[in-house]
Amino acid sequence: MALDVIAMHAMHEKHRVLVEDDRDECFLEWLRALAPAHQDTWDVIIRRGYQLEAREPARRSIMVVSASTQWTNTPPVLSIQEAVIFLNRPFHILLEDAVSDREFLLRMALPEQQEFFIDQQLNGHIIFENGGGLSVSLRRGPWMLRRRPTMPESEWHDVADA
Repeated sequence: MALDVIAMHAMHEKHRVLVEDDRDECFLEWLRALAPAHQDTWDVIIRRGYQLEAREPARRSIMVVSASTQWTNTPPVLSIQEAVIFLNRPFHILLEDAVSDREFLLRMALPEQQEFFIDQQLNGHIIFENGGGLSVSLRRGPWMLRRRPTMPESEWHDVADA
């Protein structure tokens, strides 16, 4: 079930999947145990991941494992359950003014980039977020980087108020 969520996000280009060693016997056994349709889906996901990585290497990455989560590792190591929580969260783009700055970014983008951002926003994968003025954004940015993706949204607050 959790791997189906990861696959769904990869198919919708929210992230890419790379296998550390696609000739590893454990990976190959797992792949062979899947139904043929699932094998084909994962083959597409993994090939697309390698293609995207060859065109433009990822700036951020996580490693998904069957072990426990280790946020302090580089890249962070997440259990499958934590990875699903992480991938289900939207990506927040912190702007001084979420409306006018969003419009500015879209006007500066190429047509395919505009389409991507609009589609991602409509699907709830991206949130253009008010960050306030520079002084608030400078305090809020580091807090957002420290926030763990499994932190309940009820605990998200503007650190300027903290």
